[in-house]
Amino acid sequence: KRYSFISAKDKGANALKVTFTPMHGVGGYWMTRCFESFALPSFVKVDAQHDPDPEFSTVEFPNPEEGAGALKLSMEAADGNKSVLIL
Repeated sequence: KRYSFISAKDKGANALKVTFTPMHGVGGYWMTRCFESFALPSFVKVDAQHDPDPEFSTVEFPNPEEGAGALKLSMEAADGNKSVLIL
């Protein structure tokens, strides 16, 4: 089956770089599978927040709507990898 209608050119070196953090939730596995299924370039992974952690040990308040505090590691990863989109 064809899951992606994005051209090979758009998936190449000039593709949009995406940074992803599940913020210690369970989305890391599924987002990885999603990107693979659609043959998208790998996302920038926020390593410290990728695995599930019910204590949310890298943030004071684990709510992305809180902003800079919750997304600090994501913003650092995005900046360090020239990524313009954080999910």
